[in-house]
Amino acid sequence: MTVPDLRNFSLIGAVGAIILLSAATGVRAEALSGCATLSAEPVALKSGPFAASHNTGAVPLRAGETLYLQMLAEPGSTGTGSIAIADGEDAGGKLLAGAAPQETSYTVPYDGLYSFEFRADGAATLTFEVRCDVHNASLTPSASPEAFVERRAARMLAEDTPQTNLKRRDAKPDGIDKAVQTAAVMNAKGDPAQVSISTSVQSLAAAEGYAFADNKLDMWVEGKVGQFSQEFDENGQRYDSQGNAHLVNLGTDYLIRPGVMIGAMLQFDQYNESYSALDADTTSHGMMFGPYASVRLAPDVFFDARAAWGGTDNDAALPDGTRVSFETERQLVRGQLTANRKLFGLQFTPTVGLAVIEDRFTHPEELPEGTLQDYATAMGRLGVGSAVSYKFKLDDGGYLQPSAALSTGWTLNGVDDLGTGSHLANETGAKAEAGLMLGTSDGISLQATGAIEGIGQEDYSAWSGSLSVKAPLN
Repeated sequence: MTVPDLRNFSLIGAVGAIILLSAATGVRAEALSGCATLSAEPVALKSGPFAASHNTGAVPLRAGETLYLQMLAEPGSTGTGSIAIADGEDAGGKLLAGAAPQETSYTVPYDGLYSFEFRADGAATLTFEVRCDVHNASLTPSASPEAFVERRAARMLAEDTPQTNLKRRDAKPDGIDKAVQTAAVMNAKGDPAQVSISTSVQSLAAAEGYAFADNKLDMWVEGKVGQFSQEFDENGQRYDSQGNAHLVNLGTDYLIRPGVMIGAMLQFDQYNESYSALDADTTSHGMMFGPYASVRLAPDVFFDARAAWGGTDNDAALPDGTRVSFETERQLVRGQLTANRKLFGLQFTPTVGLAVIEDRFTHPEELPEGTLQDYATAMGRLGVGSAVSYKFKLDDGGYLQPSAALSTGWTLNGVDDLGTGSHLANETGAKAEAGLMLGTSDGISLQATGAIEGIGQEDYSAWSGSLSVKAPLN
């Protein structure tokens, strides 16, 4: 039998890659890594007049995986053989050769497709075995614990609550159905991406026609349920991430004077993500607590600030089959200056805002080696912008309100960046938004918005759209 040239393994590798990619949806992590394929069962070879060989074909392996290879002969017999490896178009050479028994190990240097050739040269039967250790393999970057924590922090930065603003006290609903606010945000397919509900003791009391605690003390609750998805393409692997978020905010505040409100807020949150084709997922349960304040600086100008501290308990099933639990400590600082000014019927709303969050692993040494790039995720954004809208009243008591907005911002890695300015960066350029809201006399509103990002940037552009429905609870 003629031994195939290792340099021609790239053709076999391409065929193997096609077979693997077309192999069916929902393949497990072990199949993606290729280790399970190699170690599934031993390969026995016995040569005749010519040498016998077996080629594994192209197998995907991840950087950091260690393969332990053995060449064994039958008890009481001797035989000679070899194990060779090829990576893509390059012949990697022999890992071992000579008389059996022999063993060796090979650590994968980088993600890629690898081919192995087992060869028996003598008359004796040789058995080749492969055992894999994937625990030191580098994780798929976006499915790692630190990537999950970073995405969670980004969502918390984007998810602010209007309940800590003094303008909430201005609402005086005339019925229970208006005292409980509900809203749904639709995705591009028309499915609800987020549903929220909120109410307060003051709103419920006003709906019944009386004042609670002289309108000074208030207690409120807000709940949100959302789902989201994302696509990743890393190291030649494409996979999806499906996730959901549950948030419950509880707050109480007090009016020191008509234009000054102070309070405290308790937040419970749960985030989870699952990664298709990786058999991996991450789940977190967190809590944060802290003070907030809202001040009316002028009839149409408000300043809001809040801070919170807390932690999370997390459980992750990693792509290499390892399951780990870890904890994080979190802190959040947020401040915003907002104005509302009417001019010739147009409503102008300029804003300046700063938000910073830090999510730090409390015991990173307990996680598998190589799973963490940084022990903390710190991110923030300093943003400025302005919106303009005009409300057209309809004959049936409803209204039609078009709007437009323009904003930009700078990312930062912490509050210290504000003093030095060394890490301030405007990576996404300016953002332009346009929307249209249709309201009815029954308190139901439908709003459609679209946005374009990357204005002024050559290497970044993005667009987004949403459809939201707000309705009183009947």
